[in-house]
Amino acid sequence: MVKRAAGVPASEIPEAEQLELVGLVWDAAEEEVLTIGPVEPTGWRPADEVVRFTVCPGCGELVAEPYLRVVKGQQLCVGCSAYES
Repeated sequence: MVKRAAGVPASEIPEAEQLELVGLVWDAAEEEVLTIGPVEPTGWRPADEVVRFTVCPGCGELVAEPYLRVVKGQQLCVGCSAYES
């Protein structure tokens, strides 16, 4: 964990060191890693719509509105609009 926090990529950490951490969880008693109790309501509700989608009239693909381009008054996906970034 210290190496990952220091920015060392996981692929550069020796497997033996990785398995030490896995072993901590794998070998732990159930009580140490699980909380078992009655089910309680969480107050969860679906998120508000974040991004709208629409169908590109050029190709029929579903496209997120931020990726639509207006070409001659028509909203098209990037591929159909011939838009180049």
